[in-house]
Amino acid sequence: MAKHLSYDIDLSKVVDDSDLKMLLLQTTSKSIIDAEDLDRFISSNSNYISSNSNYSRVTLSGILNFVDGILNSCCGDEKLMVFTMNNKDNIDSAILRPGRIDVHIYFPLCSFNSFRLLANNCLGT
Repeated sequence: MAKHLSYDIDLSKVVDDSDLKMLLLQTTSKSIIDAEDLDRFISSNSNYISSNSNYSRVTLSGILNFVDGILNSCCGDEKLMVFTMNNKDNIDSAILRPGRIDVHIYFPLCSFNSFRLLANNCLGT
């Protein structure tokens, strides 16, 4: 997607809410912000134990502030935000509401015919 749009991809590691704020401030125009497995990320945060440093310290409030900050700061800046998740039923409805996430695309398991079409389109085979 980034290559097709000639956008940069920010691969920063986010550990806590302050990292989200810094990412927001450092994101340039024509950028894609990709949050992989948002459902797993949020469920791991709900199990956060302060003595365990393996968990991220990003809060739901921090994620909402980040999304709203992108929306408020990027008018005309051509920024895309992509969230992937395995099960959107595990995501708080505040994140999924229209205005924060506007397009929901469901990708079912890839059948053989779908794989063949994908290989033909991407690889020419």
